[in-house]
Amino acid sequence: MNQKDILEKINFINKFKTETVNLETKAAKIDYPKKCYDTISSFSNKYGGIIIFGIDEENDFDITSVYDINDLQKKIAALCSDSMEPVVRPEFLAIEYESKKILAVEIQEIPQNRKPCYYKPKGLVKGSYTRVGDRDELMTNYEIYALQSYNDGIREDLRPNKRATIEELDNEELDAYIKRMKEEKPNFSKSNEEKILKLLGIIDNSSGNVYPTLAGTMIFGEYPQAYYPQLFVACASIPGKELGEVGEIGQRFNDNKRVEGTIEQMLEETLVFLRKNMNLPEPEFIEERGSFKVIFRNSLDESGQVSGQVSGQVSGQVSGQVSGQVERGIEYYKKMVKEFCKIPRSSKEIREYLKISSRTYVNENIIKPLIKEEVLEYTNKKSVNASNQKYIVKQENAKE
Repeated sequence: MNQKDILEKINFINKFKTETVNLETKAAKIDYPKKCYDTISSFSNKYGGIIIFGIDEENDFDITSVYDINDLQKKIAALCSDSMEPVVRPEFLAIEYESKKILAVEIQEIPQNRKPCYYKPKGLVKGSYTRVGDRDELMTNYEIYALQSYNDGIREDLRPNKRATIEELDNEELDAYIKRMKEEKPNFSKSNEEKILKLLGIIDNSSGNVYPTLAGTMIFGEYPQAYYPQLFVACASIPGKELGEVGEIGQRFNDNKRVEGTIEQMLEETLVFLRKNMNLPEPEFIEERGSFKVIFRNSLDESGQVSGQVSGQVSGQVSGQVSGQVERGIEYYKKMVKEFCKIPRSSKEIREYLKISSRTYVNENIIKPLIKEEVLEYTNKKSVNASNQKYIVKQENAKE
């Protein structure tokens, strides 16, 4: 922080008449402002920022000059060292602007493992703030818990789901996943199935009973929301640019959908919703060290990106399940299936050939579209849902 930086920020405030996510103003014309702790807490918890004393937000951001630079600096330093937990060490810079005295105070974001920073007289729950736009907002109980879980090394993804049993997981997809893990990690071949599932974080047997974990339920569960109804994706297409705007016939939403299922299924259905409501082309998938990016390109080869981080709370188990399935576009898979199905193939054989464990993904995004496009046909046309059903390229497409 230097004088040039502060003058640029003052010029920004004069021009736009607003604060930002990392810029706050306080008047301090007559005395030390009674409420500074909320901004100190929020800047410490998110991004860091600068507080400029001597600008009155309530009076159209008028430059007012502070009452006493020395006294104000001492009181802020005392607040940061005596009343904030953990202790905050601010930096100060006094400048003159248009013959007015200005004090700039820079608050650095604290390390992740020391968050949340809170105002001790109000306690952890009522004294922890985060920055939202130009406002200091009280942290929710969940936000505080998430930070404490990180500090304490709590792995929510490994927490056992004691209301479920391993029999409620999708055995077909689980078997395919274990098979792939044995191929990729030869040492797993020496272990029994229960030990493999434990090592992969899919089950917990520490109590003597075997339960699926949160991660196991969310990846392989038949219906995870039966146990975790709060874990879903809410999709909405609105008629304007802001929530609350209504369309020509008074509608609040052009389209909306609650997406449920496994993590993989929710990803797939969310992408379908995005393509439907944003006129997006087929996406490209790029895997990058346990995370993935979904890229939509227009005719000018410019791109907008929808990114998902497959780590942290749902850790490496998810990336192993999802990343192998998002490397290639659907059209590429269709071409592979067309070549593979020159002789009758079952759905399971197709999944194994594509190295995709999800029956839903393959059926909904590859097999059914190919049948609709009259590229594939059923071998058992009288009972399309028969357990012995197979698929073959239609005769007129076989030589293409």
